[in-house]
Parts: sequence; C-alpha cells; structure tokens
Amino acid sequence: MIEWTTLRTWQSDWDKPSQEAIDKRLTYFDRAPSLLRVQFVTMIHSVRTGHDRLVNNYACGLTDQLEHDSSVASTPHLDRLLEIAQRRFRSPYVDDQVWYEAISMFDQAVALSRIEHDTPMERVGMTMARLVDLMGEELFDPGYECVDFYTYHDPERDYMVARSHVGINRELNLPSLRRRMFQQKCRKIKGGGIAILHHRLKKPFGTWLKTQRQLQEGLVKNPFEVADRCGLMLVLPTIEEVLAFANNSLSFLCERGAVITEPLSHNFDLETALDSKNPESSKDYKLAKARIFWNEQEVELQFLTFADYFSSQKALSDVNHELYKLNQAIRYFFPLIWPTSRFNVDWQNPKVRRILRAWKVAQLGWAIEELG
Repeated sequence: MIEWTTLRTWQSDWDKPSQEAIDKRLTYFDRAPSLLRVQFVTMIHSVRTGHDRLVNNYACGLTDQLEHDSSVASTPHLDRLLEIAQRRFRSPYVDDQVWYEAISMFDQAVALSRIEHDTPMERVGMTMARLVDLMGEELFDPGYECVDFYTYHDPERDYMVARSHVGINRELNLPSLRRRMFQQKCRKIKGGGIAILHHRLKKPFGTWLKTQRQLQEGLVKNPFEVADRCGLMLVLPTIEEVLAFANNSLSFLCERGAVITEPLSHNFDLETALDSKNPESSKDYKLAKARIFWNEQEVELQFLTFADYFSSQKALSDVNHELYKLNQAIRYFFPLIWPTSRFNVDWQNPKVRRILRAWKVAQLGWAIEELG
C-alpha cells in the first residue's frame, strides 16, 4: 500500500506538468493488485461525490465555474485519468487545468484507497451500529417521542439561542426574538427525560480533507491520523442533564469494555473553545466531549444542550456548524482542489467570501438582507 509521504510528495506535481509525474503514477497503477484496481473505481466516484458536495453546500453559485472538464468528470478508471493527463504533451486542446484535474483526482482516489485500507468504512460503520444498539437497549426506553421545539433567536446576538429560550412542546412569550419551530424525534431516557441522538461518520473523502487541513495547520504530530472517524452527538435540555447523562454514559460504556482515551471536559462555564488545536473552533460552541476506544475503534462523544445545538444549526456566527465548515472550505479546501490559478476564483477576496457566506445564510433559511 502506498505511503502517505509518497502521496504528499505527489501533490507537488499537480501544478507542474511532466512526463515523470505520469510515469511514476502509471508504475504504481500497473503494480496494483486487481482487487485494489476495482476499489479505485469506487474511490473515484467518492472523490467526485465529495467535490460535488463541497460545491453544492458551500459554493453553490459557482457550480458552472468549478465544474470539472467532461473528460475528467466522466471516466471511471484511474489509468484513463493518466491518459487524459498525457494528452497535455501532444494536443493543443488540453491545457494545464485539465492536467491539474486529472492528476489531482488520480491522487485523491489513491489517498482514499489508503484511508479505506487503514480503517475500512465497514469497520467504522459496524462500530457505530453496535454502539447505537447498545446505548439504545440500555440507556433509552423503546420507541421515540415526537417533540415540537420552539426556538427563539436573538438578532442582536447573531441569531443565537439562549438556554432559557427553547420551548419544548410549548411556545414562549418572547416577541422581540425571531421564532423558529422544529419537529424532532427524540429518544426517551430511562428514568425520565428526552435526548436527541445523532450519529457522526466521517467517510474517506471527509477524512482526506481533514488530513489536508492538518497538514496546512501543522499543529498535530501525525497529520495523516484522523481519530474522529465515528462519533455520537447527544443533546439534552439543560447543562445539568447533559453532564449527568455524559457521566452515566461513560460509566456504562466502561463497564462494557470501553477505555476512555480523552476524559470528559466541557467549556460551558468558559470563554474559550474546547478544541484548542483547532483555530477555526468557536468559543461560543459550548459542549462536553470525551473519547473512548471501543470495539477496536476510537469514538468521539459530544454532549450539548438543546439551546447550544439549535444555535449551532441556525445562528449566524461561527458557532454555526455550516458556517464553520464554510470557513474551513474557503481557507483550506477550495484553494487546494480549485486553485485560483486554474479556476479564476480568488478565494482570498473579501467580496467572494461575503458572497459565499450570503449564499450559505440563504440556505440556512434566513433572508440575506438580515446580514446588515
């Protein structure tokens, strides 16, 4: 299996067309076992799906401008990408942008195969499924409770939701705030109470993106190691309930063979971000977090209040998870996959950033003029 250091070196070829770059990739492909070649087909599809998701979610107005050349976008085979790149040296119709797209897509598909080799998605999914089943059987009562949430967003605080401004199956009298209503299926906690349970699975393309971010940041010892491939988010009404349930869950899981690799910590009473290694993390994103090793897989557990959860969904500050991911896309991913020199989008231009943010705000359901 290819080494990460080799893949890192290959990235320097993306913007420098050369026969040598093609030859070393062709040598790797020719030596690859047949089963790995079959997997490459799946990984090319995963790369394209990941590209489409990035554009649709965070640069929807630039879909046509960021579209890949049809020859690159349509082929299902890695060797075909090298054939397309090879044309750069003999055809006046193939320019450096097509070279860039073909070579970079080849490398991304190979990287996803390496990720799948190290931690197969099947293993990640099975760990998550077994964990959800275990918690569902032991910590929750059967069935669901359908809850109407009335959330009141403060325009003076970027539409964040205060902890006392969530109505559960009832409206609140807060006429100066913007009301939203959400209907959500909740788990019923044994002994009383409700919780929202979300699974979090990082697929190979998302894992590759995180390695690229970690490489650029240079803040972790091994940028190719991604610990949070799977995780659970549990959302409860109050801080007291959150911490009680978190401690109870960790005790329960340790009794079932889990090992705590990162003790429970929280920033509910702090003015700092919980993840100090992530410069994009907001101090206003309040949560409790722990990591465990269970079923031969590391799992990240996050615990939030309803108010903090709905702020992360709908607020217009960096506490919003989608705006947080937009910032990451602009800073790390768009310049890497769609560089300005090839696609003529200046990702550092403040006007471009404002437009991208306005599109995302519209997707969140707020009128663009409310940005002020």
